[in-house]
Amino acid sequence: MGLWLCKDFIRVDRNNLIMEEVFKGQYWYRNMLIFANCQQFDLTANRNNIRTDQEEYYLAITGIKKFIEEIKSNPDSISYFKTKAEEDILKRARILRDKETRKKEERKNNLEKRLNDYKGRPDLNAPDLVKAPVKEPRSEAETSLLLQAMISSRHPGIDFRIGEYKTSVGTDLVVECVNKGIPSLAWVEIVVTLEKLFEWSHPPEGIHKVICWDLGKVQEKQSFTSGEEAKLTKKKQGRYHLDIGTDTIEVYVLREILQG
Repeated sequence: MGLWLCKDFIRVDRNNLIMEEVFKGQYWYRNMLIFANCQQFDLTANRNNIRTDQEEYYLAITGIKKFIEEIKSNPDSISYFKTKAEEDILKRARILRDKETRKKEERKNNLEKRLNDYKGRPDLNAPDLVKAPVKEPRSEAETSLLLQAMISSRHPGIDFRIGEYKTSVGTDLVVECVNKGIPSLAWVEIVVTLEKLFEWSHPPEGIHKVICWDLGKVQEKQSFTSGEEAKLTKKKQGRYHLDIGTDTIEVYVLREILQG
């Protein structure tokens, strides 16, 4: 669509700027197709464009603009463009309504899927915990909720208290604990499964404890993304050590602690 400048009745150069200048905008050229043929047009060397530095060109363009102006002011054109504008408004409104309907349907389906997934999850078997989550954890946040319930219920498998909890910056927790009879502070990471710890891009330096719901598919010897190798050793039910060189990270596996 738009305006084509022609010579020998062959399309040479599409020039919608001329139409935009007359119609005062880009909208209108999409609704018509005009071929303007002028034998006095002088083509460039590659014959793909029309030279614009000649008087014949300006005379032709003046006549073309006058022709387009007559189309613009024609009552039939005015009626057409008015109807077209109204149709476009209705079309945009319909598109917005359809989009909003799809979004509502998508939200509804997502909520239904979420509820179905929740109903299918295994229940948490922890009758002695106060205000514990109903289902087994599947995320870091749910693991944190379970940990807090175990602390609030004074579960003997948890030997520290939460001092600070931040998930947006650095290590998750600062906890208060007793180390060899001395009150101490420790940095703690929470992961839903221990294998997630080895997927991080940052090294394990500075982490004292890791809390997880389950070990997952972690191996006895496994390397971090930084290349450091860790060896997993079981100390007792639900308690492990991750030995990394001369450093050791204590691991608490909540599933096993609750079962013990």
